[in-house]
Amino acid sequence: METVEMYFKKNVIHAEIVLLVAVIAVARKVILLDLEKYDPLAIVGLGGIIVALGTCYYLIKRSH
Repeated sequence: METVEMYFKKNVIHAEIVLLVAVIAVARKVILLDLEKYDPLAIVGLGGIIVALGTCYYLIKRSH
């Protein structure tokens, strides 16, 4: 909700907030993940997404 609110107030989308929402969504996926249901390549892909989101968030926080 904060992302939508900021957009309507300032007409700006804050990348940090969008990344935080993405990190929360991926964290929920990992918590509910059934390892026996997915093939190993999908799990490696999910790990890559986690690393990419973490790196992006770190770089944004570092730039401020």
